[in-house]
Amino acid sequence: MNMRSCDCDTKTCGKKPDVDELSSVLKLVSEPNRLRLLCVLDDGGAHCVCEFNEHIADMSQSLLSHHLADLREAGLVTSEKKGSRVYYQLTDYGNRTIKTILQLQ
Repeated sequence: MNMRSCDCDTKTCGKKPDVDELSSVLKLVSEPNRLRLLCVLDDGGAHCVCEFNEHIADMSQSLLSHHLADLREAGLVTSEKKGSRVYYQLTDYGNRTIKTILQLQ
């Protein structure tokens, strides 16, 4: 088998991925609880932490909030405070990410 090194540049092959950033996102979404949260959010709606308990009953609200904060920091979800509740929703990037992951099944 003849192995060649990749010799392309961004002009001929398109944008090269930022491998470190991609690796960070893959590590983040590979954690089962975070992936479950993204799957719940894949319905297109906005959900507060208490609503996630209906879908993911085995996780405490504080752990849910921690995972959601990680997803928000990565740009996969946004949050909006309404009264005493915070609602989470997928960003465009988060939506594309979960759609791509779900195609891997």
